[in-house]
Amino acid sequence: PRLRIMAETADAPERASAFVKGAVELVRATGPLVHCVTNLVSMDLAANAVLAAHASPAMVHAPEEASGFARIAGCVVVNVGTIDALWAEGMTAAVRAAAGSGVPVVLDPVGVGAPGLGLRSDVCARLCADARKGDSSLRLVRGNASEISALAGLCSASPNPVEDRVRAWVAGTAPAVRPGLGELAPVAAAGESSEGGSKPRGADSTMPWFEAVGSAVRLALHCRCAVAVTGPVDVVVAPAGSDRMLVGVCGNGQELLTRVTAAGCALSAVCGAFLAAARPATAADTAMSALAALAFYGGAADAAAEAIKGRGGTPGPGSMRSELLDQLYSASPQEVQDRSRVQFATIE
Repeated sequence: PRLRIMAETADAPERASAFVKGAVELVRATGPLVHCVTNLVSMDLAANAVLAAHASPAMVHAPEEASGFARIAGCVVVNVGTIDALWAEGMTAAVRAAAGSGVPVVLDPVGVGAPGLGLRSDVCARLCADARKGDSSLRLVRGNASEISALAGLCSASPNPVEDRVRAWVAGTAPAVRPGLGELAPVAAAGESSEGGSKPRGADSTMPWFEAVGSAVRLALHCRCAVAVTGPVDVVVAPAGSDRMLVGVCGNGQELLTRVTAAGCALSAVCGAFLAAARPATAADTAMSALAALAFYGGAADAAAEAIKGRGGTPGPGSMRSELLDQLYSASPQEVQDRSRVQFATIE
């Protein structure tokens, strides 16, 4: 089965949330296999999050096994958080095998561009270069603002005039999905003068989320894939034909997730489950599946905070972690739709 929706006929918020519901139903119906070549810190939470989403995780990173397993997976998720030379070999083997079998790949470029972390930067840049040449099935890059900005710089991704229009749309739409966000329009008009000058601090972002929107557009056009910048508002962009970009925003999620180790890595793995179920045929389809995954995961965090408070508690990293998994598992597709705060459009 494939799940597609045309942005030009479905950019209203209610249509967007209905798409999220359909995407969740598809994951539940298919229980796809997600091959995670992920980091040591995130293995436990990533595997449990994929299981809670009613998909099936597998953590296979040995070069002798990664290529063969990638061919039977629904999606390969590459996370460079604790990369070493052997893991890099396993990642490369899995990605090459995925390309040969048409299996989509998700890249989580943890810490890319940070001082002293040259191996991961080289591996991520090479994966993006292969995608640009059409030699890879890279479909989604998901990272924080600093990571996406740094990766776009490493790839020498060229500026494009559509960036300004995408930033303007995001600036005007983000407050609708994240009340209390504040005014973004002046920032959009000023451009992104600080972009490319902010280096990640390990896995932490040192750049405001909005300042990486232009980098996401550049990277998406460079790699011909979808790119998601996650933060207080999640932004997904993807090429959607000649001189057009599909852009989506999601306002679900809790700041407390930044205090839960590997919460972002687990999100990338859940994105892999949604791509594996939907089998998107285009970058725009991929962006929509990613947007649904972001709403599903962020909405579960919102529900987790409400559940903890409803029991008279105060949400903390420990309670959020366990309650998040429960909400990923138990939320009905209709509940996910009702909580979703998403919008998307095609920008020319």
